[in-house]
Amino acid sequence: MKLVILTKDVKSETVERLSAEMTKTGGEVYAVNLEGAYLKDNKIFNIDDKKGFEISPQDTVVAVRGSITLKDSYLDLLSQIEKRKIMTVNNRLCNEICADKFRTSIILDEAGIAQPKTALIAIGDNIKTNYPEQAFNKLDTKFPVILKTLRGAKGIGVLLIESMQALESTTQLLYKLDESSDLLLQEYIKSDFDIRVHVLNGEIIGVMQRNVPDDDFRSNYAQGATTEKYKLSKKEEEVALAAANAVSGYWVGVDFIPNKGNPLVLEVNSSAGTEGIEQTIGSSINRKVIKTITNSDNWIKAKTAIGVREIFEFDLFGKMKAKLDTGNSVKTLVMHADDLVVKNDKVTFTSHGREYTMKLYGIKKIRLNGDNGLEERPMVMLDFTFNGVIHKNVTFTLDDRSTKTTEVLVNKDWMIDNSFIIDPSLMYTLGEL
Repeated sequence: MKLVILTKDVKSETVERLSAEMTKTGGEVYAVNLEGAYLKDNKIFNIDDKKGFEISPQDTVVAVRGSITLKDSYLDLLSQIEKRKIMTVNNRLCNEICADKFRTSIILDEAGIAQPKTALIAIGDNIKTNYPEQAFNKLDTKFPVILKTLRGAKGIGVLLIESMQALESTTQLLYKLDESSDLLLQEYIKSDFDIRVHVLNGEIIGVMQRNVPDDDFRSNYAQGATTEKYKLSKKEEEVALAAANAVSGYWVGVDFIPNKGNPLVLEVNSSAGTEGIEQTIGSSINRKVIKTITNSDNWIKAKTAIGVREIFEFDLFGKMKAKLDTGNSVKTLVMHADDLVVKNDKVTFTSHGREYTMKLYGIKKIRLNGDNGLEERPMVMLDFTFNGVIHKNVTFTLDDRSTKTTEVLVNKDWMIDNSFIIDPSLMYTLGEL
């Protein structure tokens, strides 16, 4: 198994811990510095690496750190990986949601998850409009309030505002420094601590209480907060899992205030650090993550809509029309072949006017429609390209499909395994033959 880590800091604590745990399993690790990284064919490259690292949907998982959202080009690299049907933790959607605190707030609200009241501050040049005051009035609260940049991590970009004068001057200063800055205002709920919950593939794998320092209002471990163990109530477990699911998170950190039994979610982090929580709970979060994400049974890949007819391209045979059949439960794909002859461990057949002899991987008994009983078909292993992705060693049965409109028949299991969903309105998304 192979692990690729996308990050701007290949020496970070979590990257090194993930790498160490992966190495213990005997797997390969490739840490990618996002700046200048690129994909070519079936390899990913660091900018200074001419050899590259081979990746495939069958044996590769990609761990994504928070710096992925710093540039669109970084996110586009992630999209290219997802297009290749490679498992990503987390996917682009989750990273984009969690990077935008107000978008997170909207999605959590739609999921019925309680959180502090939040308002987006509209910033502009109209001096007659008091934008901060408008946002404050929407909260229907009293000072102090929390002012946040829309993007930020480890407590950076979070300010406690004590008055309207402070709110206006701070907002004006931030706008002066960066006219593209986005700010939001949030109700301040005093608490001596908050809770960080690590959720992995729908399960809680670690919990810690983060205590607010005496000289600060933030509880981030990176800002010097002390931590201790914490036992979740049933309701808190449900809220943490619901928040992770709402943002499409596979491995996320959910932060909340207990709020006297009515937890309020503060944030969902798509790239939660592990150093603090591992020290607190006395066990390895990274080991649990590696064990889970390297098991292909646990993979959830980004789904792609495809048509009822598509084009598969074989190195040997060229392009073929394929029918994608969600009602087909046969465990192999089917390809048209003429003049089939099976002898010993070989099968000979004709395709597009040329004769081929291949290794026989077995005989598949296919139940035919109606009362026609079983039909035996030879099986071969073939490589083909679809939607820009090379699919290697795929099992096909060979059959005479001369009366059909397509040369290839695709079963539902292959579509599920590769995260394709059928859009009946689409056909030949890669173009006609």
